[in-house]
Amino acid sequence: MAKPKKAGSQCVDEVVAALNEVARSRRLRDEWRRGPWTRAVKEALCRWGLDRGYYVCANRVADDFRSEPKKKRPRYEWLFDVTCLVYQGNYLTGVPLVAECEWGNEAEIYDDFQKLLLARAEIRVMVFDAAQISSTDKFGKFEKAAKRFGMGQPGDTYLLAAYTEDRDSYCFKYRLVQTP
Repeated sequence: MAKPKKAGSQCVDEVVAALNEVARSRRLRDEWRRGPWTRAVKEALCRWGLDRGYYVCANRVADDFRSEPKKKRPRYEWLFDVTCLVYQGNYLTGVPLVAECEWGNEAEIYDDFQKLLLARAEIRVMVFDAAQISSTDKFGKFEKAAKRFGMGQPGDTYLLAAYTEDRDSYCFKYRLVQTP
């Protein structure tokens, strides 16, 4: 397995690119349903992790990777919607990425985000439907929670991905939050 590196702008940019591919999917735009969107987000993040040699865990996406060698398929869900792990032998040595994807109401979105506060990962990704957040600042409450979390560490990195419709174009808007 690949050795993890500290979350850098290249990794964040790669995750953003993977999510942008999901947002551009014509197949998904034609019919808004949570299940297919969640699956597409998980697939994209799993592909990102597998391409880097990580051990990847996510529920209900393994069939999409059937053509891959068995060792390179995502495993069952483990703690988060998507988890990328690094092992040396039987020892867990790194967690490059954890992600939660929630399309429900505002309370459900914030509940899932709070799981990410507990994670010891290089990048914590929260994907959500911006239309479900009542505030005009779709990212403010997340950012405030990350910065106020008493057990956070300097440099904790959160990538917030708010799915939105902008002038008949569907896309993610992003905010990168790093704790001081």
